[in-house]
Amino acid sequence: MPIGRPNPSRGNVTRLKRTKTLAIFFFRRDAPSYHFQPPEKKMAKSKNHTAHNQSHKAHKNGIKKPKRHRHTSTKGMDPKFLRNQRYARKHNKKSGESAEEE
Repeated sequence: MPIGRPNPSRGNVTRLKRTKTLAIFFFRRDAPSYHFQPPEKKMAKSKNHTAHNQSHKAHKNGIKKPKRHRHTSTKGMDPKFLRNQRYARKHNKKSGESAEEE
C-alpha cells in the first residue's frame, strides 16, 4: 500500500516521514475531535457558595407558615393500629351520645 493513501479498513492513515522517525496518525471518523487537542487550562474556582439576593427573593412574596391539615394521612401506618383506631372512633361517638341522654 502506498504511503499517504487512506486505508478504508482503519480510517484515514497518514504517515509523515521526519528525520530518522516515522510518525503515524490515525483519524477515525467516529472518534471525537477533542482527543487530539491539548487540554485547556482553566483557572481555579475561588468561590463555592453565596447567599446574595436569596433573602430578598424569599421575602418578595412573604415567608409563610406551612398550611396545617385537619387530618394527617394514615397511608403506610400499621394496619392493626388503624383497625383499632377505627373502632375507638366509632365507640367514642356512641359514648358521647349516651352521656348526653343521662
